[in-house]
Amino acid sequence: MSLESKLISIGLPVIKPQFLSQAIESCLKQSYKNIEIIIQNNAGDTSVKEQIKQIVESFRDNRIKYFENEFEIPMVQNWNKTIKKAE
Repeated sequence: MSLESKLISIGLPVIKPQFLSQAIESCLKQSYKNIEIIIQNNAGDTSVKEQIKQIVESFRDNRIKYFENEFEIPMVQNWNKTIKKAE
């Protein structure tokens, strides 16, 4: 299996929308294109959660996988949830 055929998973556990657009853009601009970007929204506040979701949806890229926690969980647990979603 060549390197180009391997799927690379990029995990982005998020709690605030600040810098999220730049982080997604940076991932999408990489020369390696066989990627999935896993975004795990851990915002406790409903309005912040919605802001994060709107940013993600604005990219309209099927390589971005978006997930939302029902309520805020500890940071390490959110990282673990993000990693477990990698293909």
